[in-house]
Amino acid sequence: MKHSKICILSFIFLLFASNAIFAQSDSDYIVKHFVDDFGDPTDHKYLLAVVSGKFSNSATRDSLLLVRVLIANDEISFKLYEYGKNEVTGSDYTQYVVKMKFPDGNIIEKTAKIDTYTSRLDISHLFDSSIDFETMFSGIAPIKVYIYEKDRPYTNYSFSVTFPSKEFIRNNLGSDFFWIQ
Repeated sequence: MKHSKICILSFIFLLFASNAIFAQSDSDYIVKHFVDDFGDPTDHKYLLAVVSGKFSNSATRDSLLLVRVLIANDEISFKLYEYGKNEVTGSDYTQYVVKMKFPDGNIIEKTAKIDTYTSRLDISHLFDSSIDFETMFSGIAPIKVYIYEKDRPYTNYSFSVTFPSKEFIRNNLGSDFFWIQ
């Protein structure tokens, strides 16, 4: 009896935990505040969600990847965690190729660097007029992401993310942003 209770509780925990790591709708995003030098919250807000995926490199293949998706007034970025806990940090010389496949089949591919201070991969500059922002910010359209090191393509990251709706962004961050026209 004790063993079956543990199994049931473990299953329930995994069910809730797995739902929390797949940003598939507006409700998966939470509102957070940037902090100042003293760790106190500022008035500047951002949306945060965590999605899961997989990564590979010379030492592993298809291992657990967690990605923090951050949306602020002037930035959309990803923070990558190998094995779900080891933060991928940037360097001045490492370039990444970011490929995004949209539901309409459109694929964009550009290079980016991980910021050495924040360890975030800012993808805001990837967006251009070829992107269907209505679909991207519908709150229901999953976008596939594939990132690899330009000089070492065997180091790669793949995941899928559903960005929140424009209305959710406006309601929680208070304004329109450059990518929402």
